[in-house]
Amino acid sequence: MAKTEIKDGVGNRYKIAIIAGESSGDLIAAKLLNQLQQKISLDAQGVGGENMIKRGFKTIFLMKNLSIMGYFEGIANLPLILIRLFQTARWIKSYNPDILITVDSPGFNLRLVKKLRKQQVAFPIVQYVAPTVWAYGPERAKKFADLYDHIFSILPFEKKYFDEVHLPCTYVGHPVLEDEEIISSKEEIKKKFGFNKQDRLITITPGSREQEIKHHLKVLLEAVSRLISQYHGHGIYFIIPTFPHLLHIYQEILCPYQFREHILLKTDTEEKRALLYASNAAFIKSGTVAIECALLKVPMLIFYKVSKITAWLIRKKIKIRYISILNLMADKVIIPELIQENFTADNLFKEMSKLLEEGEKQVDQLNEIIQKLKVDNVTKPSQIAAEVLLKILPKRDLSI
Repeated sequence: MAKTEIKDGVGNRYKIAIIAGESSGDLIAAKLLNQLQQKISLDAQGVGGENMIKRGFKTIFLMKNLSIMGYFEGIANLPLILIRLFQTARWIKSYNPDILITVDSPGFNLRLVKKLRKQQVAFPIVQYVAPTVWAYGPERAKKFADLYDHIFSILPFEKKYFDEVHLPCTYVGHPVLEDEEIISSKEEIKKKFGFNKQDRLITITPGSREQEIKHHLKVLLEAVSRLISQYHGHGIYFIIPTFPHLLHIYQEILCPYQFREHILLKTDTEEKRALLYASNAAFIKSGTVAIECALLKVPMLIFYKVSKITAWLIRKKIKIRYISILNLMADKVIIPELIQENFTADNLFKEMSKLLEEGEKQVDQLNEIIQKLKVDNVTKPSQIAAEVLLKILPKRDLSI
């Protein structure tokens, strides 16, 4: 499609407001921006991260300010959240965009959209990554029908809940599925990074928020220590993909450990994905990266731990048997889940030892599930989303 010049009274560009409060949302929004920039002239502003900024996005404050984990942790940071909520809502009204796109981050974005609706804003509001109504109760879908003009779903079973309440919803496919295929072999990647062919690589993702890292990393390092001892300190290494602004946290936590030479911190996006692909297995904090592991055929176990108060509140509300989307879609445990009191160094060590020996069984079971996440084998999720947005955007008089 040829790029269209849009007359908006100020310049020949659409004004697109995007609010993304998580690292995963930053990646999704960046891909969407890339698609939109190929089709229309636009000015994109709001709240985002490094990947969005690389696409020319202007952020009003750092995205990490919205990355708050859990109910209790959210209460502890309530003053900052309220300040950012007020600041963002005021800015959006002043900017008066042609459309507002909120990406994931339901804790913040839902409050923001409620606030804007009370102020009777005129522009359409779209949510990219459907709220998890299937986890907390399908009846919650009606609440979102009163707030959003359109929902982009990334899981195939979500659409029906929004159709039932007449909220337009498009299943676009999971964002991870549009990442470029890795053409190098696992052996070539190992060699490139200085590892031997027979070396075992284990990726660890403690989380993308400071609180998550502090909740998880020390327990994970206890399991790492036991795995290194099991292999007598030879031929086993651990990859931790992270972001530049979080490096200092890892360095502080890792400082006392004598086995630091077995741990490699990586911040480059391409290097992180290549090393994940080359990994023999992975410790995965519940989230999007589990889909990526399944796609790259990397055996994994999933863990998650929050404060006791947060866990108690979630267990009262949650209506699902498993925390992993992949286990939910399979309706059985394919990926081991070590949650809350089961998240111990002993359990991590035992389950990872099994994966290193029998991981192929898990990979084979997940292949069928991954195919269900695709809309087709050609169209990218960001392409589908961009085409829908072009239909939602207000029509303009193109005359100069």
